[in-house]
Amino acid sequence: MDAKNTPIDVDEIEMEKTDLSSSRSRLVIAVPSRLAKRFKKKMIRSGEDTSGQKARNALTRFSINAALKRFDITPVVNPVPSPNSVEPVISEKADFLISVDVDVFPDIDFPDFASLEFFMPEKEVTEEMIYEELENQRYMIGKRVVNEEGASNDDEILIDMHVTINDDSAPFFIMEDFSFIIKSAQEIPLGPFSFSELASSMIGKRVGQNCSIECTVPAGIHEDVTGRSAIAKFMIKGISSVENVSPEEIAEAYGSASVDMLKQQIEMALEDRVQLNQEAVLRDQVFAKLTELTDFYVSEFAIDACRKNIQRSKISLLKKRGFEEDAIKEKLLADEQHDRELARNEAKANILLTALSKKFDIVYEENDLMEYIARKAAELGKRPAEFREEIVQANRMPQVVDAVVSSRCVEHIAILGTVATIPLEEWNEKQAIE
Repeated sequence: MDAKNTPIDVDEIEMEKTDLSSSRSRLVIAVPSRLAKRFKKKMIRSGEDTSGQKARNALTRFSINAALKRFDITPVVNPVPSPNSVEPVISEKADFLISVDVDVFPDIDFPDFASLEFFMPEKEVTEEMIYEELENQRYMIGKRVVNEEGASNDDEILIDMHVTINDDSAPFFIMEDFSFIIKSAQEIPLGPFSFSELASSMIGKRVGQNCSIECTVPAGIHEDVTGRSAIAKFMIKGISSVENVSPEEIAEAYGSASVDMLKQQIEMALEDRVQLNQEAVLRDQVFAKLTELTDFYVSEFAIDACRKNIQRSKISLLKKRGFEEDAIKEKLLADEQHDRELARNEAKANILLTALSKKFDIVYEENDLMEYIARKAAELGKRPAEFREEIVQANRMPQVVDAVVSSRCVEHIAILGTVATIPLEEWNEKQAIE
């Protein structure tokens, strides 16, 4: 090994592997003190930050990865410190000692892929869909003008919502600065609530005016109010009309040579969006079926890691919907068993993905990731470069890799199995039954 290009020679590190069970191993690693010291010096010379515990953490990651490679272990989740182990210390007097437990990848007995059958709903881009997208573009580029005459259909309205048990009580649920476009017969979701008559109730109202709607408190807010009758009060904070924009102006804004060209571009974008949706439908079916048909050990570490991710996402969503801390804790407790089952299925799907990628020898390049990001950006109406930056900043590139790899795996399975296309009505009936 070239010592100039690597921090230290891993062949000089003592490593021992002990199988605790068929699914878990313990790795004990001893980095000689002189190598640990050399590792830190090389970090300093290369301009890396070694303050605090950063040098220790870097050496720990380096050593564990080297051990995984030496023993040819594919971990299900990141290795965790062994029970009663102590944090390693870079010292001139003692070796840098690490002891971690790792869940090893299980052997999976896959079903005969040729026997699998999947269903896809028939979907095609219609003139109505193209018109709706033109309307969306009009809202996006149209100039907002303050409306002082009273709200009407197609206006954008900004409201606060306070929900109380009666007119005199303090609100137990508050949602502020929510905006929506007024459309007749429109269902408006507001946190855990949903109102079918809210849009029509806004017609003719002006800024500063209020309206109230009787409702039933859904589950998940607080057990003391669940199922009770309540009053949702809406305070109008802003009304703006969107200036009418002609199709020609929309085409010009997007650099299209003509309205027909713009419609063709919209049709192509919608077709790609439909294709993405179809791929997602097939992917969900494939992994759901494989999860059902395969049986292998899923470690508690893997389940717990997925459960924590599910709960973090749920907490973030509930906070956005205006839930109080006590209500969030109550919701998490009520959903504990359900979340654990979701976590187990997610952990199992992650293991299946890794196994499938090895079975089909899936490889990908940077261009594959960029293509996926571009397609998702088009689906979300964002610029690819900006969307990519969002992904990088949020550290979501591993999810992009998983999406690309899973797509390739599903392609292989779809070729080996049978994929039947059925009318949308029949598909909806199947979904309702399932």
